[in-house]
Amino acid sequence: MRVAVTFRHMEATDALRNYAEEKVTHAERLIRNAIDAHVVLSVTKRRHLAEITMNADHDTFVATEETEDLYSAIDGAIAKIERQLRKHTTKRESRKHGQIEPEGA
Repeated sequence: MRVAVTFRHMEATDALRNYAEEKVTHAERLIRNAIDAHVVLSVTKRRHLAEITMNADHDTFVATEETEDLYSAIDGAIAKIERQLRKHTTKRESRKHGQIEPEGA
């Protein structure tokens, strides 16, 4: 999976880039066929914003978190993405296993 990290209104640091990439690749295990992820990190005064967009086959998952610390903003956005991914996978599994097989087959 490709992970792109974009910094807005701040200097790019390797520590933040590595932290974001590590968290996104860890969340990747919850879904099959993840194509790419885009992480946007921005700072405006005391407002630290992390926006994460993950693309898989025909699905897109987006989460945004705003806190006073950029690391906690990344953690919050990843938690939201993981929640969406879990809900999506359990919904697909319940649909797949909830089918009734036709009689006489």
